[in-house]
Amino acid sequence: MALEYEVHPLLVLVGAFNPQIMRNPQWIKNFLFPNSSQKNITVNMNLPLLGGELSSTMTIDGIRIQTEAGKVQIFPKEFTASGYKALAEVVVNLASALPHTPLVAYGINCRFGEVSSKPLLLKMAGVRRIFASDLTNDNLKLEYAINYKAAKMTVSVIENKMTDSFKISYTFNFHFQMDENEKSPMARLKEAILDGAIEDYLQHAHEVAESISSNLTSGKRGNNA
Repeated sequence: MALEYEVHPLLVLVGAFNPQIMRNPQWIKNFLFPNSSQKNITVNMNLPLLGGELSSTMTIDGIRIQTEAGKVQIFPKEFTASGYKALAEVVVNLASALPHTPLVAYGINCRFGEVSSKPLLLKMAGVRRIFASDLTNDNLKLEYAINYKAAKMTVSVIENKMTDSFKISYTFNFHFQMDENEKSPMARLKEAILDGAIEDYLQHAHEVAESISSNLTSGKRGNNA
């Protein structure tokens, strides 16, 4: 089965961002998209989040920027080399425009999906032992976290039953925590992006997802599978 990228924020920035600036279409256009020819930019205010916080979304040249209190999420136009390059340029521009913004952490994320005609996770031997009394469970999530290079990599594999098939999603989060004594966290972010961090981590995620998918579909799930 072919893995397909699903809509997901590729980059999540956590820090003391000024929502007013990040919701100002003219500022965003001038500083983050200086070469854009897009004239009409609309800021969409979304439904309140838990706690009453508002989030906003705007899209420029196909790149979506979602802002909420303390967090900025950036969605790529497309999951391709050119898409990564365009998003990286925006992030570098952001770090250059707001060099003193306290950045607590950032994450490089992605999600892949595929459809199966039969349940795969519940057929794994280890899972069968855990869920021996509930093998009719329609939804199952397995998750693990390990260190990978400079990040803490969390991988979630979720299986949901649909009408006549099963949807399997592989979600990856590469979490980069800033040291509280970090003097220039935005400069560190900029350096990582310029060094190709986005493509590097996404390539690893795709390889891991393909490996998991291959093992699931090839029947390498233990003696009781």
